[in-house]
Formats: sequence, C-alpha cells, structure tokens
Amino acid sequence: MPHRKFPKGIITLLISLIVMAVAASVASAGMQVHTQPVQTLGKTQLDAAPYAYAPQALNDAFTIRTETVLSWGLSMSDGEPLWLAGVSETATGLPSTLGLAWVPEPSWWGVSWVLQLRSDVGLLTPIDSVRDSAEAVRLVQFTPAPDHVYETYFSYNQVTGDVSVRVTDLHDGQVMYQGVFSAKPVTAQLYAGFGATHRGGADENFAFDLVSLAVYPQYLPIGTGWDIGSITLENVFLPLSRFDVNEQVTLRLRHLHAGIPGEFSFVSETEQTTQVLHRVKADTAGATVVSLIEAARLPIGRSTLRLEYREADSLLLSDTLTLRVGAIDARFGEVVVDRVNNKISNEVRLSSNGAIRDVNLQIAAEITELIWNPQTLNYDEKPAGTQVLFNGILDVVDENEAQTTLSIETVLPERAGYWRVTYTAGSEQEIDLLTWNAIQHFTNYKPAVLEPGEPFTFAVLPDTQYMTNTYKTAYMRMMQWIAEQAEERNIVLTLGLGDITNNNRPEQWVTAVEGIKLIEGIMPYVLSQGNHDLIRPTGGVFDREHTLMNDYFPVEKQPWITGTMIENRVENAYALFNFQGQDLLILSLEFGPSDDALAWANEVVAQHPDHKVILITHNYTGGSGGHSSSALNYDLAQNPDTTVNAGPGMWSKLVRHHANFHMVISGHIHNNSIPKQVLTGAKGNYVFEMLIDYQSDPNGGDGYFALFTFQPDGRIEVQAYSPYQGKNREAWGNHFFINPAAGRYEYE
Repeated sequence: MPHRKFPKGIITLLISLIVMAVAASVASAGMQVHTQPVQTLGKTQLDAAPYAYAPQALNDAFTIRTETVLSWGLSMSDGEPLWLAGVSETATGLPSTLGLAWVPEPSWWGVSWVLQLRSDVGLLTPIDSVRDSAEAVRLVQFTPAPDHVYETYFSYNQVTGDVSVRVTDLHDGQVMYQGVFSAKPVTAQLYAGFGATHRGGADENFAFDLVSLAVYPQYLPIGTGWDIGSITLENVFLPLSRFDVNEQVTLRLRHLHAGIPGEFSFVSETEQTTQVLHRVKADTAGATVVSLIEAARLPIGRSTLRLEYREADSLLLSDTLTLRVGAIDARFGEVVVDRVNNKISNEVRLSSNGAIRDVNLQIAAEITELIWNPQTLNYDEKPAGTQVLFNGILDVVDENEAQTTLSIETVLPERAGYWRVTYTAGSEQEIDLLTWNAIQHFTNYKPAVLEPGEPFTFAVLPDTQYMTNTYKTAYMRMMQWIAEQAEERNIVLTLGLGDITNNNRPEQWVTAVEGIKLIEGIMPYVLSQGNHDLIRPTGGVFDREHTLMNDYFPVEKQPWITGTMIENRVENAYALFNFQGQDLLILSLEFGPSDDALAWANEVVAQHPDHKVILITHNYTGGSGGHSSSALNYDLAQNPDTTVNAGPGMWSKLVRHHANFHMVISGHIHNNSIPKQVLTGAKGNYVFEMLIDYQSDPNGGDGYFALFTFQPDGRIEVQAYSPYQGKNREAWGNHFFINPAAGRYEYE
C-alpha cells in the first residue's frame, strides 16, 4: 500500500495540526441519533430545584442526552460538581449513582475544571491506578466557557455495565471528549437526572441550567469515534480528507469494546450513488479497528462518507465526513500577446496522480487593468471582464504519462494598457484543482516605429536587486513605463547591468521575469549577470555554476541573441542591431569575466569591425569614474577552476585593443550621480565608460534608470528618470550628452 513520507522532525507537528483540523471537521457534522426518545424535558419545565429528573424510571439499557449552558462565571465557593448527565436510584438529590460531571480542582494558582465519570456508589473500574478510583475516573481537563451550550450523551447498559459518553461544545462543534468504559452492572431502578446545588443562580457567581433533556430506550455506542486518513511510513495514522486516485484510504474506528450488539458500516454517498464500502461488527475485541479502502472505489471529487450504526437492521446512529478523491495540477504557460490578431494565447498542461476520466472542466480568465496612481505610488485595479476559455469533458492522465494540454485564447483588450490575467479552473465534481502560474501580467502597448531621421532610445536598468526582492511595485512601474513609452519616445532596446536579483532566489527571478515580460513583443533586451545573481544557496560567491539566470532567461526566449560563448548559456552573449543605419554590437559579459570569456569576446568584436561595440557588464567603472577592481575581492577570485577580471583587466585585455569599441556601461557600486570617464583605445578611438547604480535609494532605487537617446546629430543624451517618482533625477551628473566625435561629455 502507498504510504506518505514525512521528515521525522516534523511528523508530530503535522499530526497535531491536522488532527485539530480533522477534529473540527468531524465535530461540525455531529453524530445523529435515529431513534425516538421516550422521555423529554425542556428548560421551561424546570423549577428552581437544584436537580432535574425525567419522570419515568429507565429500562435496562438507555441513553441520556442533555444540553446544558453555563452563564456568568463558575462557583468557586464550595467546589461542587456540575452534573451534565447522570442517574440515581431516586428522582431526587444528586444524580450520582453514575454520571458525567465537571469537577473543580483547586490549586495554588487557581481552580481548574476536570470532566469526570463519577459514581458515588463505587461502580467504576479505575483506568489509572494513581489518579482514578471506583468513585471517579478522570477524563479530560478543560474549563466550561460561559454561554456555550454543551451537548452530552451518556449511554449505559445496566446488565453488561457498558458505558459510552460524548461531550460536544455546540458553539463550534468541537468534541471535548469521547470514549467508552466498563462499569459494574446494577439491578435497581434508575432515573435520568441533571443539576448542581446552585443550578438556578442561587449563587450570584453563576447560573448552570438545562436547555433540554431526552432519554432513548437503547444503549448507543455514542463514544465510538472515527476518522479517515493514511498510514505514514513511520506507521503513524495521519488524519486526512484528500486523497489521490491511486492511494488507499484508511478508515479508523476508535473506542470499540466487547458486548456492543449491532454493526458499523462505512457508506459512500453522492447525489447519484450510494455504496457500502465496509462493515465492522460492533462486538470487536480491539479498541481500534483499521480498514483499508482503495480510493479508486470512491467517487471522484467531493463526496460524503457516512458512518452508520445499525442494530437488528434499525439505523440508530450516523455521522458524516466529507472527503475528496483526485487532484489535478493545472500548469499555465506564459502568456503570448498577439497584437496582430488581437488575442492573448496560452496553454494549460493538466496532470494527476492516477488517471481521472470524464472530468467536466471549466477554465476562465479574468482580465484586470492596472492603472498607475501617482498619488498613492501604486496601481489602481479596474476589472475588465471574465471570459470562459474552456468548458467540456476530458480525461486527465497520470502525471507519469503524457500530459493533457489545452490551448486557450483570450480576446486582447482594445485599449492599450497594463493588464493582469487571472486564470481559474474548476469542475462540477469539485475535484481539487491546483493551479500554477495562474496570475500573469502583460501589456499591449505598441512598439516603436522609427521614421528616417528620428532619434532612438535605449533604456538602461541599474541594479534591480532590491526591487525584485522587496520593492516590486517600483520595479513593475519602471518596466511598464518603458513599454508604455516605447512608441512615443522610440525606445527600441532595454539593457540590464546585472544584480537582477538580490540573492539568486527563484521568487526574485520570477519577479524579474514578470517585469521583463511587460516589454516582450515591444522591444528586445540584453541583460548582464551580477555577483548577486551568482550567490549560492549556502551564501557567498565562489563559483559560476549556481546562477539561475539561464533557467529564467534562457537563450531560446531571446531570439535576438546572435551568439553565446557556451551553448544555451546567456551570461556571455552578444546581439547585433541596426538602428537608423547604425550597426551596433551589444556585448554582455559575466560578473568578473574569466580569461576565456575575454578571449571569446575579442574574437566576437574582431569578427564585426563595422559594428560599434557597447559592452554591458556588472563591475567595470568605480565610484570615481575610474576602473573598479571590486570583482577581485570576492571568493570567486580564489576559485582555482576559474579566473576573474575586473575593470583594469577588461580594459587591458579586451576594450583598448579594438577600434570599434564605443561604450562600457556597468553597475555594482551605488552612486548618486553617473561616474564616467573617456579613454582613448590603442587604435585612437574614444571609449565612453559609465557607472549607473541607484540601488541604495529608498524603495530599492525608487525606480530610477537611464535613458540613452541617440540623436540625429550623432550625440547621445543621457537622462536618469524615475516613472515611479515621476521625475528626472535631480543630482548633478545625471543628465548629460556624449559627443563621440569630440571625445567628451557635454552638459547643457
């Protein structure tokens, strides 16, 4: 049989939490008695006497049901028991021949209350020789809550001595105690009673009263409990209510004892079908009986499992639990925006652990527009409608086989904007559907169309590490604005300077991808890798293998990438572009590039002598505008399996040797301005080197980035701007012009 495996250290915690949840589920249904009472007594029939009794003597086997309520507070004056239900040989005085009572236990820190099975005539068999006696068996400690109604069942067979009890707090359905016992038989006539000396409120501290009392003419095994679950590999019963199709369901009966007539049945029930799954004789020697049922025998989806107790074909007790069989994983792909055909398309892959046939599945998409609010610095949401994408019957095969895949399409909103799509999946059978990647963002802005003689612009992202880690709104606003302004400002390319994430964690990469997706289909992008994108799970930057960059930004999703140093790895890559007749080579190198990476880069640049080269890398320029050696201070530089080059090494081994080198743009070191310098290469060419990094500003950089606008006169305007704050960066040095012909930076 399949088992569920859990680490030993958390088994106890898991069981404790799930037991509480299942106990609440069990109690919420409530045990139902299917026999008519022979005596009843309601609150309105009571007088001020401290004890109330049903008028008729009981037969040899009976069940007493009471509902009692405590008002105000508990009496502490004389420490008397509060009798929830009991019997006496006379219809007066204490119902203490045998019964259930709350008993106060004074101590130096106060009074605690204990539920006891009591007999003032010594009918009980002690369970614990230290704490119990023939007069009292301690059951459970808990203090009654004021104004809560407690339902008590007390069942006794005078001939056999069998006792069965259950106490439930009807306020929340919690079963406070449930169990079975053996007592001595008695031959005397007994009367059903209830009460306390100050029941009607004679003591000012409290009032303890009866809501109702009923007596049934049969012994009922009301103390028998049951639950459903699974057996772990550690042979521990784990209460559960959800099962895969190929699992076994464990049905457990607790608190059985010999001498009970009749039979328990487990019955599965839906609106369409009812089937008996298993029967257990009530007269069972063991205190606990475990039955195993194949989940495949149960209805798929949500159904009711009912426990029935019958005697001589008469239904006397029933209780219900709900359970679910089968779960479907619905994994949504990435939204693809089709601006030509005005639709967004996607696919959803369905799988399950065990085949599920004839599922009536519905898939829908809710579209919401996200509108920037400059006053709140956040997005306002405007629902744009829900579309049903699929409604039909299909089979979902086992997860180890080929998955079921559905292609789905949603109508693209007519208005250009920033949108969120939320996919939902459901079934008429109420099967558990686990959705993955169900919430996605997209834009339907238009890309730039360059007319002859117009300027064009690059968006250059500094270190986004804190924004993708903590300040997502600032990051998303930055990316959304770039997409929105692409057509108006001729933004044709986005460059990223590394430290995309703060510590190379999947959730940060997911945020990074979510932002970049807003510009997909509008412009290409080229990203470089930072030291924080190399951090290992254990911390530190020691090798190049642990980066998740290629998992979240794979080469195949960047068709504009012309070549990479290592196949299918994007940290050393280049792309060729032509904007307004200018051939550009964008070269991206890893953090502290190795000698091998620089050798490869030299070959790439040499092979494209007619392209102006713009190098983006994480650490090159320092805070003063000169070359930074920061990369050499990381543990990576001590790794014998690689070499590391910082700014000086990249200049001497790569940049200075090529006449077509035009710019080097880097991040890594926070600065309020844009440190920069102009160097002359070995071929007499000017190389413009700049550092852009605002990560230490509030909100992880406040959404500041740089716009490089290539003017028709050959100059390049650089302006730092934040759409999150809605303003240009005010500090000096964040707005200037590059004059390639004169080899200088100019300010106006």
